[in-house]
Amino acid sequence: MLTGTGLSALSLAFGGVCVLVTVFPRRRVATRGLGAILGGTGGLAALAAALYVMTQLPGAATQDLRPIAILTPFTGFWGSGSGSAPDMRATLAWSAEWA
Repeated sequence: MLTGTGLSALSLAFGGVCVLVTVFPRRRVATRGLGAILGGTGGLAALAAALYVMTQLPGAATQDLRPIAILTPFTGFWGSGSGSAPDMRATLAWSAEWA
């Protein structure tokens, strides 16, 4: 998850520099293009952060929820599963809250 945090921070840094470059252009035409490049790079870093966290979350959840993961391991970002032990049965469904 530290990589996702780093990518998010990188995205914010690119966005901040993009704002500075486009707000204070000093009448230079070249800085407009630089602002667009920085903004696009920041957007790609934000997208990469979201996709990285989305793909790594099931593994992290399986590690954090060991007692439940023994019954039904988390195999993807969206899914469901059921499992049983001699003294209990569990049925789970998981997904992104924003989807």
